[in-house]
Amino acid sequence: MAIHQANRADIETYIREAEQNLNACLTTVIAHAVQNNIREAEQAFKRRIDDAIEAALQELLSTADDATDHMNQQAESLIRDMIAKRDDVKASWKDAPLKPSKLFPNVDVRKFTSAPAATTSGFLDTKNKEPLETALEWGKDGPTNNSEPNAIPQQVQFHSLPPVCHTDMLKRVHLPYPGHDQSYLWYLQLKSNGTQYRVYLIATEDFKKDKSLCPTEVYGIRIDHTRYNEMKCTLYHFLAQRTIITTEFTDLQNIINRNAMTTDGYRVLYDIKARIHPLLILITHLQRHKLPTTVIYMNIICTWILTLCMKSIQVGLINPVNS
Repeated sequence: MAIHQANRADIETYIREAEQNLNACLTTVIAHAVQNNIREAEQAFKRRIDDAIEAALQELLSTADDATDHMNQQAESLIRDMIAKRDDVKASWKDAPLKPSKLFPNVDVRKFTSAPAATTSGFLDTKNKEPLETALEWGKDGPTNNSEPNAIPQQVQFHSLPPVCHTDMLKRVHLPYPGHDQSYLWYLQLKSNGTQYRVYLIATEDFKKDKSLCPTEVYGIRIDHTRYNEMKCTLYHFLAQRTIITTEFTDLQNIINRNAMTTDGYRVLYDIKARIHPLLILITHLQRHKLPTTVIYMNIICTWILTLCMKSIQVGLINPVNS
């Protein structure tokens, strides 16, 4: 009887150990299966997320490209309409014939509208002359040897601009490039500061494709080849400073390096603005160089709208007082 009870205890002990081992094996197998299922589900989820993000990016880029093309087409159409309307606008009140005075009805107004007699100092009168900006335009590389066939030599000019303050501008002006999204304000600040040190820039509304950012005249005084070279060198050395255009803007650093032989700051500034300014970007340029970020697209749209408003005010399509 004692032997039978001992065998029974051994059998129960063996059964309990076997049950524990079986439970441990089942737990391990189930854990591995669950981990494999979780890993596969995670990979499948990542693939779906990547596919969805790729599709959304493609749709966003396609929509942005279509919107940019449509925007440029509308801009060209609007500018053509404004030019046509400006050509058809009636004569200004300045050109209208004078009416008899109510206070002095006996005065002959024709005596005051006759052409003045020619004088020997007529060459100093520039009121009736055509502005030099419309008579002469430079390419984006500035004046050439034959761009000023009738220019007065520097040593016999009756008026001259103040000299360029090269050292003062490099030491006192600190305008770090803030990025493409704020380049419009940066250019306005650079234009204002450059004027103080006799380095002149044209206004943003005067931007033209393949035309220099240097004005052809300032205060009615023609800018000759020598003056252009002085200002372009000062502007180049200012932009070449690492504190102005930092190393994070590698594309702008490449532009500066490309113009190191000519040290033409106006050409460097033109290439910088040509990346985002609507008056310097053509549809073909946009098709060749796809702009990567939405921020640049928004900057183009805002700058384009601002430029159109300024042009509309100039040609009389918008009255800022009534608006």
